[in-house]
Amino acid sequence: MAKLRQYRRLVGLTILIGVAFVSLGYRLVDLQILRHEELSNDARKQTQVAFSWEPRRGEIRDSRGNPLATSVFVKTVCANPTLISNQVTEVASLLAPLLSTNEAYLIDRLQPRVIRTNESGNPVYDKYVVLKRKVKVEEWDQIKAAMGSYSFGIDTNRLNKAEKTAAVNAQTSLRNNVIFADRREDQLRIYPNQNLAAHV
Repeated sequence: MAKLRQYRRLVGLTILIGVAFVSLGYRLVDLQILRHEELSNDARKQTQVAFSWEPRRGEIRDSRGNPLATSVFVKTVCANPTLISNQVTEVASLLAPLLSTNEAYLIDRLQPRVIRTNESGNPVYDKYVVLKRKVKVEEWDQIKAAMGSYSFGIDTNRLNKAEKTAAVNAQTSLRNNVIFADRREDQLRIYPNQNLAAHV
């Protein structure tokens, strides 16, 4: 009787272990053979990312190591006219000296322009307008500082605490999104000695 109980337990344990191994084997076949292509694509998407890095142009130096030609990274300053509304003239007068350009040109560029109409027939405005290319990083920092102190016509002194917090958040969002630099950096070629060895 005891031996029969032991045999039953042994057979039950053997069946249980067999089912576990069969389940494990099926799962391995499912992952490695049946769903191999799908899972490989998912893994590739999660681990491989393509970046487009534009390398800095090389320097040209003379025999003593003095630079004849070099490059610096520069920014493309852009604007989103849809966020400026009635502050176009003020923003243009603020940016004109920093961008070394005409105020009237900036006023024209900062006007909202319809680029198309959507399915509903509503106008779609251009949210990416280039104001100036090849702006040096130092000049871009000055533009950011000037925009950081601009109030956009919002007077926070007369507001209560909750309204003041909302107004400050709105100002911060406007400062970050009205005038911005294109993500892709450009390069400006500089010749420290002007025409010296220009043919090089």
